[in-house]
Order: sequence, then structure tokens, then C-alpha cells
Amino acid sequence: MNKIIYFSTAQDLSRYPQYLSKWSYPPNLSNQNFHNKLIRALSITHEIEVISVRPINNFFHENKLPYETFKEENIIWKYIKVTKSKIDKYLNLNRRINKCLNVKIDKNTCVFVDVLNLSLLQNAYKIAKKYGLKIYGICTDNPINISFVNKKYISEIMKIAISLDGYISLTNKINELFNINNKPYVIIDGINEITDEKINKLEYPYIYFGGSLMYEYGVLNLIDAYNKLNRDDIKLVIAGHHEPKDFKDKINENKNIIYLGAIDYKNAIALEKGAICAVNPRPINQKIDDYSIPSKTLEYLASGVISVTVENKLLKEKYDKAILWAKSGNVDDLYDALLKAINLSEKEKKMYLNFQKELIEKYTSFNAVNELIDNSLF
Repeated sequence: MNKIIYFSTAQDLSRYPQYLSKWSYPPNLSNQNFHNKLIRALSITHEIEVISVRPINNFFHENKLPYETFKEENIIWKYIKVTKSKIDKYLNLNRRINKCLNVKIDKNTCVFVDVLNLSLLQNAYKIAKKYGLKIYGICTDNPINISFVNKKYISEIMKIAISLDGYISLTNKINELFNINNKPYVIIDGINEITDEKINKLEYPYIYFGGSLMYEYGVLNLIDAYNKLNRDDIKLVIAGHHEPKDFKDKINENKNIIYLGAIDYKNAIALEKGAICAVNPRPINQKIDDYSIPSKTLEYLASGVISVTVENKLLKEKYDKAILWAKSGNVDDLYDALLKAINLSEKEKKMYLNFQKELIEKYTSFNAVNELIDNSLF
């Protein structure tokens, strides 16, 4: 059994809802969900020590978060003390990380790190070099797609990231970007937890969308497509983050659109399971699609809900028969797909759901991801 020191901003599922409640403008939930699931998938066969640097800024309602630790089966979550001060983070983060490390560091210990977070990458690299450990990068996107960072930030990421000992990437294009020295690697589509847990549905039928609400991810087209349905008996439930300026004005025009704001992973899964269909309206964008498989769609498939998704070539290669496609993602295409989803027969629904379960178990379940990484990197 290898021991993994895992550098991330992710948190355990029991603490994350309280953390999320303290934001007026929450962080990207997809990062939390992906890394939390990867950590738990790895813990099937490894001891994991998570060094979590929780993000806080002026939208967070407290000035600091204290050091905490939490044990969860094969995982020890270490939450480093953080403050809103960037100077404090720069001067003290490495010292705080070193102080809290207590895993027995030997030849069976390695480091995993989220390469898209520069401070995590820098400090993980220092730790790996200090103790002579192999370090593997977790690569979920091209850094040029990171919001609100400058060219220097991207350049500093690439300078370190191309010199790691191995890579876990979501697509071949991402691996080609970072793995220029042909180091060991593994390509995973995503990670999904399959549960048969029964979920209490909302008291009304609904279509569900959860994710980023920025313009480029298509939520406004989804709202227009839903309005075109003109179905007072079916609501549209939206949960997400990064609202565009006119988003709330648009949803307020229709009393049947329910906006929940940012929600934690467990509540998202519950809402997905109870929906008529769950929608990923992200339009086709070659710049994004080459480097990113829509993780939200894979989460929908694992939840066992009919997924309405805009065409994506990487998804279609493996999951074509499991998804109800919405072509380009314009309003008319989304409308047609929603109408089809609403009117599916029970036989048709069962066909989609059977394909979903089979493919998720094969490619993105915890066991499948764990086995793939073990066989490729260890």
C-alpha cells in the first residue's frame, strides 16, 4: 500500500457545507467535487494524507480559518491555517505545511498535487524534493482556461508542472500539454460515485441544472429553452455559482424557475436523482472541449438520471448511447432535447439508464479509477 500526500483545496464532505455557507460569492464547486472523489477513490488501496489549503478571500465571511484535522477511514484530512492576507500565505504556508506533516515518509510515499493551483504546486514540489519523493500532477484543464489569472501565473505553473514524475489527466490533449518528457501517465474521464441510495424527491416534477452560471456555459440558453416549453407543471431547478449580471433578472421573469445558489455535493446528487432530466447546456467550444470532458454530465450519468447534454466529441466516443444529445446547445436544440426527455417512454428511459450504469462502472467508478491509476503509476 502506497502512502500519498495529496495537496488540494478540497475538503471532506462533512465539513464542506458549513464552509460553503460562509461565502457570499462561492468558489468553483467542480474543483472540490473532483478532488474529493479522487481522494476517496485512491483511499480504497492507499493511505492518504490530504494537505488542504482552503481558499478564502473578501467574499468569505471570516478573516481566517484555523488548523484542523479529521480522520476518515484511510484518509487524514489536514486543514492548514489560512487567512485573507496574501502576504501571510506567501510567507507562512510552507512552514505550516511542514509543521503538520506526520505521515511516515519512506520509499512507499509519494506526492499528488493539483497543478492548476500555483501555491499548492510550488509547496508540493518543495516537499517532494526535500524528502526525495516522486510527485504526480493532477491535470484537469489547460491553465490558460483558468479565470482571473495573468500570464505570469500560467507560466509559473508550466515551469514546474512539466518536470513532474507522472500525470493524471482528463484528456490526451492535457497530457500532451504537461507531459512533454513522456513520463508515466493515466487518462481518466472523471470520477463518479455510484449509489443506489433512495432520495426524497421535491414535491413537483422538475428539470435540473447544476454548475457554472457564466455566459459561456450556456445557462441563459437553457432558461430560454425552458421558457419555450411553456409547461407550468414542470419547474426548472438551478444550482450553481458565478452568476452573470443579468441572471437573476432573467430567472425572476418566470415563477417556475427555482434558483438554489451554490449547493454541496450530496444535495446536488439528491436533486439529480429526483429530476425528470438533468441538463448540461455548455455550448460547443473547441478551445475548451479539447482539454475538458464535461464532468457535470458524467456526474448526471452516475446519478441515474436522463442526461440532456450538448454534443462533445470526447463524451461521444464512449458515452454516445447513454446521453440524450442537444446538438449545438442553441435555444432550439435545447428545447427539442428537453421535449424529447419529457416524453420518453419507460422503455426508452430504461435503455438510457442501463447504458449509463454499464459505462460509468467501466470507466469512471471509484473502483475503475483506482485500478487504472494503480496499474499505470505504481
